[in-house]
Amino acid sequence: MKPNEHVKTVDGVRFSWDMDRGLLQYEGADVVLFWIDTAFKTFIDTIEEITGTESARIVMEATGYRTGKIVSDFFARNTKNEEELLTLLPNIYKSAGWGSFTIIEFSNERKEAVIQLREDWELKINQLQNKKEPGSFLAGHWAGILSGLFQEKVWYRIVKHPFSGDDVTEIEFFPSNISPAENIRELLSSKEQYEITTLEAMVEDRTRDLKKLVSDLSSPIIPVLENIVVVPMMGRFDESRSTELIEKTLQGAIDYQANIIIFDVTGMNELDNYAISLLGNIIQAVSLVGATPIIVGISPDLSMQLISSGVYLRELKCFATLKHAVHYGLALEGMQITFK
Repeated sequence: MKPNEHVKTVDGVRFSWDMDRGLLQYEGADVVLFWIDTAFKTFIDTIEEITGTESARIVMEATGYRTGKIVSDFFARNTKNEEELLTLLPNIYKSAGWGSFTIIEFSNERKEAVIQLREDWELKINQLQNKKEPGSFLAGHWAGILSGLFQEKVWYRIVKHPFSGDDVTEIEFFPSNISPAENIRELLSSKEQYEITTLEAMVEDRTRDLKKLVSDLSSPIIPVLENIVVVPMMGRFDESRSTELIEKTLQGAIDYQANIIIFDVTGMNELDNYAISLLGNIIQAVSLVGATPIIVGISPDLSMQLISSGVYLRELKCFATLKHAVHYGLALEGMQITFK
């Protein structure tokens, strides 16, 4: 042994230090030391801060389970029998500063076990964090160890804990289909569903805002002269826009005491069946309130579409431009524009 190499065996567990290389070994494997109440707590706090409390809980649980499987595999290869391993494991964890672990019950036949923990590092960190719920690392860790020993999936439930007023932490282990893999998938699924729901809510809010904007900008009622209003029609119409247009037009006719309502379809490049039906309905509605409907801006293409659809506008006044329609409306009202 070199001068700067030191070896110490504690309850059958071998520690060795190589001061020249800066190495600490525990049972022949490299290890590092952390201060529980400062460095290690900060490490855990950072994980929770970045991932969130629930995600961090599952991360710790899954990490504990996987490291437990590693421990189980390692000692299963290096111990003679199960009894020797069960005797060795508590001393290993005690000597490593993990706390006092006592195996209260163990049944290879039923694949069940009960383990008590005292003064474990996870409890100390949780107390420093002012947590109200037990940690998940050590429970998951022992579930991993026992899953390896039993060669079957084992899960846990915490039946006693200092946070519930008990003196010890007591954990029951039993066969189960639950494992960190299922918990991780459930977490990812819940996160995915949450993100989908959030996006749907954002889209719904955005759609509602856009609909309101379209409603505010489209088909305004424009009073041009006394008793004469213009209703520009543009874009495509669905049931919602059609209903709103009819309501706004009828309300505008009342508010402005309009006798002449001019519908300007210059901004409509094509008329689908819905728009043609809307045109017929709104003309009838305007006529029923005593106003005279006029249509302007019908292009040759739109006129052909109207004829093809069977809509006949013989009794309806149509003009090529808004100017002509306004002059006609003035004439109906007994007025005219004169130039000085």
